[in-house]
Amino acid sequence: MYEKLFKESTRLQTALSKFYAIVVKFCTKALEAMQEKGMKRPVKSLWKHFKRAFGRLEENINVKKEEVDEEIHLTSEQKQQQVEFKEAQTKRLQQLAEINENRIFRSQLSKNLP
Repeated sequence: MYEKLFKESTRLQTALSKFYAIVVKFCTKALEAMQEKGMKRPVKSLWKHFKRAFGRLEENINVKKEEVDEEIHLTSEQKQQQVEFKEAQTKRLQQLAEINENRIFRSQLSKNLP
């Protein structure tokens, strides 16, 4: 979906890449923590360890998610502006064509008047 809608947005691609890199770091660190001491820690202790070890990564994930959301929003607005510009351009060309047709019509009409 992103590729179809936003394939030209390098800023969005960069934001997504950074987001996924943080997610991979998070998962890697989580796996290492789970394998550490064979999960012999009590759940409460594990949770404290998790918060301490992953708090910064969790913050980074949230920051990168917000960056991705912002880039999607900005890119969507850009696309909408492009559509509106093309529509306005088309309408202006139609108006110019009508004006030209009217000029030609009036010119021919004035030639045929006595």
